[in-house]
Amino acid sequence: MKFLKNIQIDHRALDFMIKNTGSKRPVLPPANYQKETCEKWIAAGCDINRLYWESFSSDNFPFTVDLPFVGNWWFSKLLPGSVFPYHQDIYSSIEPKSRLWIAYQDYQPGHLFSYGDKVLTNYKQGDVFEFDDTAISHGAANCSLIPKISLQVVII
Repeated sequence: MKFLKNIQIDHRALDFMIKNTGSKRPVLPPANYQKETCEKWIAAGCDINRLYWESFSSDNFPFTVDLPFVGNWWFSKLLPGSVFPYHQDIYSSIEPKSRLWIAYQDYQPGHLFSYGDKVLTNYKQGDVFEFDDTAISHGAANCSLIPKISLQVVII
């Protein structure tokens, strides 16, 4: 991942996500295109019924998200103890031009984001990182005592 720049985040939106519940993920039973990923997690010993993170997107988010990028976006919220196992993003027939990860909070010990063989630490709120490869395996976990929120953007 490479650092691109720092952008201003909407603190009202962050406060909303901390205080409210997003859409539960993963959706069970998984959609056909997600089935193979879920089967890998189960084969590795994950209890798919205990995996849990929340998503905020245009469907359940009351704020406009103004970004200096044009693309599909969603927020990921991991409560303390939540895990988002390693996976590769599955895209439609259109291959994305870029994949971004944007910190919506300053790094906190226990807020883990891993991609390839690296772990991202010491980031600042609003830091924008671009994936080196849109198909790289990545995952996240929260072993802190506060929610972990990040913004994902896929540029097509």
